[in-house]
Amino acid sequence: MRAAGHYPLGPIAASHWIPFIREKFLAGDKKIADEHVLEIHDLTQGHPFYTQHLCHALWERCEPRTTVTSELIGDALELLLERESFAYSTLWESFTNNQRRFLKGLAAEPDGVQPFSSAFVQRYGLRSSSNAQRAVEPLLKRDVLDRDNGSFIFLDRFFRLWVGGGFRGRRSQPAATYEKHFRAIGLGFRPRMSGQRVRPSAGGTRRFDS
Repeated sequence: MRAAGHYPLGPIAASHWIPFIREKFLAGDKKIADEHVLEIHDLTQGHPFYTQHLCHALWERCEPRTTVTSELIGDALELLLERESFAYSTLWESFTNNQRRFLKGLAAEPDGVQPFSSAFVQRYGLRSSSNAQRAVEPLLKRDVLDRDNGSFIFLDRFFRLWVGGGFRGRRSQPAATYEKHFRAIGLGFRPRMSGQRVRPSAGGTRRFDS
């Protein structure tokens, strides 16, 4: 008998996530509005593993007969980033200064940014496009980044948020701080972990069961 093949799943459109997440929450006597599903989708860029992982954390924080709010989403995200903080900090310390500058720029800019452009290079202190190119190659080899239509994306969507938000394990930092920051850099709540690192399983999926 032939074994079934494994196919990694790419990002899933928000239009597919909205009914799926809404129905899962309703089954547990919890409500989530479409706009809050969009917030989750924006944060995870629609990646199946990270979307469902954030939903698991949100589910645990949302009591029955209550409705999801932006504050609850922020709290769930903060919890996940705190869990990854030691691993992310260790990873961050292994990068060169130019690699850190490159990652900060990529996390702060909209999808599809041209990181070898003079504007990007100057804005993030990389000095030259050749410096940017030398910075990105080891990040690709270490599976921190992947190529994406002429630009680059973080393979770990939560690491992208950690880099962009400057999170360093401050559990007391209120969710509103993250919302304000993500709004400012275009990641966040509308527009568009001490412990083992969270990684997608083969195929990039994880079940979201109630």
